[in-house]
Amino acid sequence: WLLIDAPTGGGSKVPDWYNTQFGYTKNASKGELYNMSQDQAQKQNLYEQQPAKVAELEALLTTIRGK
Repeated sequence: WLLIDAPTGGGSKVPDWYNTQFGYTKNASKGELYNMSQDQAQKQNLYEQQPAKVAELEALLTTIRGK
């Protein structure tokens, strides 16, 4: 699993044609969650559909960050 604890993980702006051509859509969630074993291209954001997994990974992040 990959959790991005932000609305986007994009560090740089890519041209709109790139997103269109390769099937990337705009994220409307407050974060991103991807099942990397099934979606290595990170096209299907599961953040809203998998709240338990988000909570689990956020708890791990909190522990790692020492908060």
